[in-house]
Amino acid sequence: MANSALSSELIKLREAYNSGVSAKAMLDDFAGRTNAQRITRVDQVLNRLRNANVQRWEAIAVFRKLEELGHGKFIEGRKGHPSRFVWSSSAIDVGKAAQGETTPITLVSLDAAADEGPSELRSYVFPLRSGTDARLDIPTDLTTKEAERLAAFLRTLAVPE
Repeated sequence: MANSALSSELIKLREAYNSGVSAKAMLDDFAGRTNAQRITRVDQVLNRLRNANVQRWEAIAVFRKLEELGHGKFIEGRKGHPSRFVWSSSAIDVGKAAQGETTPITLVSLDAAADEGPSELRSYVFPLRSGTDARLDIPTDLTTKEAERLAAFLRTLAVPE
C-alpha cells in the first residue's frame, strides 16, 4: 500500500475516532486490550462500555465504519447468532492508530477468523432453587475443559453459607 493511501486511511480512522464519544470509547477499549480478538461481539463491547453509555446503534455504526476502512467485516446476527465484527486487522493496533500512535496495523487472516466463528448456542434453564431458574446459553460443542472452567467460575460467585 502506498504511503499516501496509508496516510489517507489513517486520517479517516482518526476522523472516525474523533467523530463522537462512543467511537472514542470503543477504539480506546480496543487499544487497551491485551489479547487481540479476531471476533468482537456487539454485546461484548456494550457490556465492557456500559459506563460510557454506548448505544447499540452507535457500536454498529463504528463497526460499519471500521469495515468501510478495511479493518474487518460486520456480520449482523441471524438465527440465534450474535451481531459481531470479524477483524482483518489487529483490533489493538487499530485502536492505537486511531488514538494517534504510529504503530503499524497488523493484518490478520479474515478466513482464519471466520473459522473461529461462534458455535451454535443452546439455551438451558436450570431450576436453581424454589422460584429461581438459572438461564445459560452454552455452545452445542462445549468441551470438558470449558465445562470445568464454567464450573470454576460459578464457584467464585457463590456466597459462603
